[in-house]
Amino acid sequence: MAAQLRMVLSESFRTAKNWLDLIRALRSKGFYLERKDGRIRLRDAHSHVEICTCRFLGYPGVELETRFGEPLPEHI
Repeated sequence: MAAQLRMVLSESFRTAKNWLDLIRALRSKGFYLERKDGRIRLRDAHSHVEICTCRFLGYPGVELETRFGEPLPEHI
């Protein structure tokens, strides 16, 4: 399951130019991001169940924030 999730979401993470791009791409696939306890976590948009951290997917939150130049926005 983990490998499938990484395959489904990797393009969204790789091609996003900013947080808004990433958030929209994930939302279109039924997911959203949440910062909790200093980590960025992927959650299911329908059940709101936490799936995993972005680090687990190969995209640590610190690297995303460095790449996008700002922290994950609280509300978009």
